[in-house]
Amino acid sequence: MLRGSLPSSDPAPLPWLTEFASEFAPDVFVPGAAAAMAPGLAVVAQRIGCRRDLAQELGCGESLGVDLAHAAVNTLLACGALPQVAALHVVAPADAELPIAIVAGITNACRAHGVPIVLPLAAASGGHEHIGLVLTGTVLGKPRAAGAPGDVVLALRGRGATDSDLATMLARADELGCTLGDRLANGDTVGATLLAPRPSQVGVVQQPLREQWPAQLLAVDGQALVPTLRRALPANVDVEWTFAGWRPPAPFAEWFPGPDGARRAAETTSFGCSMLVLATEAEATRWVKLCTAWNEPATPIGRLVAAGG
Repeated sequence: MLRGSLPSSDPAPLPWLTEFASEFAPDVFVPGAAAAMAPGLAVVAQRIGCRRDLAQELGCGESLGVDLAHAAVNTLLACGALPQVAALHVVAPADAELPIAIVAGITNACRAHGVPIVLPLAAASGGHEHIGLVLTGTVLGKPRAAGAPGDVVLALRGRGATDSDLATMLARADELGCTLGDRLANGDTVGATLLAPRPSQVGVVQQPLREQWPAQLLAVDGQALVPTLRRALPANVDVEWTFAGWRPPAPFAEWFPGPDGARRAAETTSFGCSMLVLATEAEATRWVKLCTAWNEPATPIGRLVAAGG
């Protein structure tokens, strides 16, 4: 079956990982059972979301696979963990082209980050398709519990839309009379941009995680940018958004111009952001220098304030 599309692997060092292959919950979790069997690990489960049909229509399955892996990596980083091993679960007909392309994308992305895929599972199917990725990471330190007034909100860049963006972006395209084949200012088509994989931030974030920089990381994935931050903040902390200097990728920049458009886009989409960093002003300066050195700009887009203040 699809096993031929997967890399050969050594004997699995984490046999308990198969217990999570059928779960594929969308949220990060450090389950008690896993912690008891393998202390110091975080576990992320990802599955193909609503962009699957768009990938099928445009023939961009590999990009979707890369994005699935990168989203899992970024979510692990936000837990204070670096990726260790991955397990892939595939249920699909042997001749299904889209799953094969998605698996190739996941495999290539994991290989690029030196993450072995162990326990690859494959099964035949009567037409039903399921692809899931379970990624474990070694916890290097606990993220700071919550942001505090005065902290700077930094955005690390992304590229295309996340699953949570898709409905908003397609509705906006329809409103503007755009088709998936229309060209944007950067030369990409609308459809290709909606499936462009966000970058993995593992390179630039490794040093802060290993050195325990005092900052909170938030992966912008399952929700839009503004709700992602709101969910992480305590009730007595709010945020003043500026988006000063933020240059979102197409089509965000073209479809949501101006300050009002930026706020509207951030409320309902990722706005081209892969990760948020909450840090004190001094630490934010250090983050900006580090990210600039890695050619991964970190842009101040807001500041935390006391709620109602």
